[in-house]
Amino acid sequence: MIDQGAKAILIDASSSTALNAVIDRACKAGIIVISFDQIVSADCAYKIQSNIPKISNLQAEYIAKVLKGKGNIVLDRGLPGAPISKVLTDGAKAVFAKYPDIHIVCEFDGQYAEGPNEQGVASCLAANPQVDAVVGPSYCAATIRALKAANRPLVPTTCANFNGSFVALSTEKGASGVILVNSPGLSALAMETALEIMDGKVPPSKDMTIDTPMYATDTSVDIGVPLKKIEVGTVAFPDLPPGLSFPLLPEGLPFTITNDEAQGK
Repeated sequence: MIDQGAKAILIDASSSTALNAVIDRACKAGIIVISFDQIVSADCAYKIQSNIPKISNLQAEYIAKVLKGKGNIVLDRGLPGAPISKVLTDGAKAVFAKYPDIHIVCEFDGQYAEGPNEQGVASCLAANPQVDAVVGPSYCAATIRALKAANRPLVPTTCANFNGSFVALSTEKGASGVILVNSPGLSALAMETALEIMDGKVPPSKDMTIDTPMYATDTSVDIGVPLKKIEVGTVAFPDLPPGLSFPLLPEGLPFTITNDEAQGK
């Protein structure tokens, strides 16, 4: 891309450091580099991300409050090596460490995929007769399938903001939990930012952290921020593909994306 004369390069990185050298090369060539979602640590790159440390703390706090400070937790660590996964895992563990009667009894790598997610939960259930919650960037539908297959009660869970997760929590009897939002629209915001910089509208900071909403089955749980209700027709769409992520955009942006556009229609 550098050799081809790109004016801007957008990056969703699987490592925060692996691309730093070539990013520095791009910046020295006068190319705008926008790192979004999973950001890089290169100083010259613009960085756009959800407030993942805050999200990780809040979702764990929600579970701790629902369990009344006592219970056995199964933890999905996400994708090994992914920057966001480490932040989410470390944040959850830090919150649970404040509750002496909450214990993380099993961990697995869900890999942001339904199959490994379901298998990981199933393995943890087989090894632990008492599980009171499943925490991490999981697929709620996969977690619920594993619980039902093991003839276990549907315990509270946290999940990433996939349509299948919203649908599962809003339609499955007895399901409950909280859904963290890492907006897929960060990519659109990265593109918008790159175009604005090319037009001479330089952001005041290279670091842009976006607060995103949290959705829950029980909005009365007090975690210090408002919770939005998981409802069919708002963020849960049974007729749409389960892998779509909602809400599509962070709040307060000057542009929109429709569900049809998100599906490439």
